[in-house]
Amino acid sequence: MNLPKAREEGALLGSGLCGEVRRDIDHDGFVLKDISRFPKNLAQEECSLFQRVYGERAAVVVEKEHGVYLRMLEVPGKTLAKCEPSELPVNARDLFLQMISDLNDVGIIHGDLHSGNIMYDKDSNRFWPIDLSNAYDSYYNNPIEVRAFMDIDNEKRFQNIMSKLSNSA
Repeated sequence: MNLPKAREEGALLGSGLCGEVRRDIDHDGFVLKDISRFPKNLAQEECSLFQRVYGERAAVVVEKEHGVYLRMLEVPGKTLAKCEPSELPVNARDLFLQMISDLNDVGIIHGDLHSGNIMYDKDSNRFWPIDLSNAYDSYYNNPIEVRAFMDIDNEKRFQNIMSKLSNSA
């Protein structure tokens, strides 16, 4: 009996709606996000957003025999959700607002901003966004009544993150 070969995979770093994110064993310093269950154009969109934030060579869509992946630079640090308050600097709120400002500078309103999609890197003393989607066009192309509901949701997300940061050292 011929059994199919198990494919080699890197360490599992996270998982979510799209799929698993694993360390890329073929490209040091990169991760692979399995996005096989979604149309390829969504992979291209996330790739483009990642490039806007992290640079042109920071991401590429890769098709393999067993699926479609987004190869991205591994963003340093750990998620804000996993950080203890004592691990965060006194100016954590300012650093978070700087990250939001940096996203705005490249035309991005993060479409799923929560503490699991924000990395804190102690070495660079920065917050970095991950799992990028862009709500910018959706927000500005909707009537003001719809934007009001989006504002309420975004304010809740923002306050949730700020409350985590308020307990910093």
